[in-house]
Formats: sequence, C-alpha cells, structure tokens
Amino acid sequence: MDSPEDQQIPKEFFLELVRRYRNSQDRHGRGFDIWDAQKHEIDELFKVIREAVLPEYPDLSNTIHKETRPARTYDYELDRLWNWAICIFEKYFEGRISPVLKIIIEDGSLNGESKLKELLKVIFRNGLIPALVSQGNPGDDLFLFIRHAMMFSDEKEVAKIISQTLDTPHHTPAAIFGICGLLIQSQQASENGLMAEAYSYLIDANYMLGMYQSSEYIMERFDEVSKIRKARANAEKRHANDNRVKLGKIRARELFYSLREEGPDGVRPLWKSANKARDAIHHALTTEIHESKRTDIKIGESTILELCQELHKQEIKRRENPDYGIIEGYRLKDGTFIRYDDI
Repeated sequence: MDSPEDQQIPKEFFLELVRRYRNSQDRHGRGFDIWDAQKHEIDELFKVIREAVLPEYPDLSNTIHKETRPARTYDYELDRLWNWAICIFEKYFEGRISPVLKIIIEDGSLNGESKLKELLKVIFRNGLIPALVSQGNPGDDLFLFIRHAMMFSDEKEVAKIISQTLDTPHHTPAAIFGICGLLIQSQQASENGLMAEAYSYLIDANYMLGMYQSSEYIMERFDEVSKIRKARANAEKRHANDNRVKLGKIRARELFYSLREEGPDGVRPLWKSANKARDAIHHALTTEIHESKRTDIKIGESTILELCQELHKQEIKRRENPDYGIIEGYRLKDGTFIRYDDI
C-alpha cells in the first residue's frame, strides 16, 4: 500500500498536468487572436489590390501575372533574365565611369549617351562573359561567395562599407558577376539536356536579381530614411522619460470616449473618422490646458492622431466582430498588467 507521501506524488503530478493544459489553452486562445488580426490584414491587403492596383493593369497580358505564366518557358525566362542582367550592369558601371572618360566618349560622338551604352554592351558581351566562362563554375562560386559574405562578414566593417559606397553584398560587382555566372551555367546545363539543373541555376539567378533590386531600392533612399529614423529616435528619447506625454496620452484616450454624446439608446456612436476625433480632442485639450493652466500634460497633434487611428480601428473591429478584444489584458508573473489595446 502506498504511503501518504507516495500518494502525494501522483496528485502533484496530476495538478501539474492540469496547470500545463490550462496554460496551453490560454496560449491557444491568444494564437486565435493573432490569427484574427492577420486575417484582417490579409483581407485589407487584397481589398487594396482589387480596388487600387488591378485597375491600373487593364491588360494583364503585358505583365507578370497568371495570364502570362503559360508563355514563360525556360527560353523565355532565360532571355528575360539576361536582359535584366545587362540593364543592371550598364546602370551600375555607367555611374562609376571616370568623369574624364565620359567626356572623351561623349566628345567623340554626336550621341554620347548611346555611344557610352554601346561601349558598355561590348564590354559585357566580349569582356565580362568570356572572362566568367573561363572560371569553370562562375555562378556556383560567386553565389557561395555572396552568401558567405552575408553570413560571416564583420558587422562593423560592413556598416562602414555601406555608409561609404551605399553597396550591400547583393549590390556589388561580385553580385552582378554572380548573376551572369548563374545564367551562363544555366545555359550550359540546358544545352547538355540537364533541364532540372538548368532551372535550378535560373531560380538562383532570379533570386540574386531580386536581392539586387531590393538593395538598390533601399540604398537609393538610404539618406532620407536614415534622417527620418534619427529624428524619430531623438524625439522618442526626449519623450521616453517625460511623464507629461504619458499623462497626455491617457487624457486623450479618455476624451476619445467621453467627447461623444450618448444617443437616445444610451449608446455613444462611433467617430465618423480618426481625423474628426483628433480635431475634437485637440481642441478640448488645448482649451483644458489653457483654462486650467495645466502643465502636467503634454501631447502633440500628430500623437493624438496616431492614438485616434488605433482606437478607431479597434472600435470598427469590435463592431464587425463582437468577440474581438473580449479579454482586455494579460497579467505578467511580476504582477504587471498589460492592456491588449496597448500592444
């Protein structure tokens, strides 16, 4: 017969299982909350696509879409990627040609720009491609080199290089050469009847071209983005420990609900828009601060608008889905209560 101590062990074990089960159920419930938010984002995204993007393309046979996929054979894609590779080669190196050399080329032709592009095409076809072919496996080796650079480079050195040149590992001469090398090996595999291998090189080349385009997109906006991020970080740092801003947000949140008049049924109707709420709250706060000479709260009009946009969005969700936000918060182990509205 088990002793009382031995009987206690299964009991504690069972209670631990129950506790873990309840925790898993809680996490499961919060998982559905996350999914509901993601589903709403997906619905909104495709609403924008249907209403704003697709109408811009009345003839989808001229762009990459379902309608053009049957025509995108291996040869079609290989030719498309070669044309893309030539374009980025010309654009990248044209911007890095010596100004003196540009003057000489332009001076020797009635149409300097076309002459320069013609020269770059000759260099591409008669210089770059044969040089890469002679390396044996130019695509594989350079693809590995770029991936290695992304994973193992010294972060400080990478930041220094990017700040000086605005070139990321995927936006360098090595990356352009790697793209061409992959296309060369794809073509070689196709000529040898190895179509699975040919497609694999084509996929990697397309990936490299996409990474190049993405890097180019952000690097062209790097200075402006950096300036905005720095200004925002400084503003957040100034307000981080300013209790007046926190109190201002709390008061603005209170006014978001209290400024609406109750209807005959006792229900306060939703704001027609976040802008309407912002205007009313800003006016009420300005009056309140001036008349009461309040110095304990501080909040800008843009911050009020951000708060109103978030609260207005939540109210619309609750109207469409009454169960949305039914759990108002979560209490951490240390006793801190986190409002879901603030997440």
